[in-house]
Amino acid sequence: MDKAERLPSPRPHPLYMNLLTWIAVVGAVAAFLLLKRLTLVTPAAAREWLNKGAKVLDVRSEGEYQEKHLPGAVDIPLNRLRDEITRFAPDKEQPLLLHCLSGGRSGMGTAMLRTRHPPDFKLIPI
Repeated sequence: MDKAERLPSPRPHPLYMNLLTWIAVVGAVAAFLLLKRLTLVTPAAAREWLNKGAKVLDVRSEGEYQEKHLPGAVDIPLNRLRDEITRFAPDKEQPLLLHCLSGGRSGMGTAMLRTRHPPDFKLIPI
């Protein structure tokens, strides 16, 4: 069998796979950013919640909190949030603003607490 008679390879062309991979990655990142954007609170809305008596819970690591944090924020790292929420926020009527660096951990913390305490807390990721 010479070169002209060879059957095409069943594997896709590497360039095709790279293009599909990039499209999938870009789509996933765009979906993540859109979802994150929809769940975040604007600074104006956060100020309104603070004026209504909301408490700010900083869900970043202790080191990040020590470097710099919002005035009046309570440090509860995300990995301890589920266990310590009732100690730091005993009043379930008080709105809670969950704060982190990019919105990812505050969103995860909100989802975590909603699954454990669905009707109990008023949770707002910022």
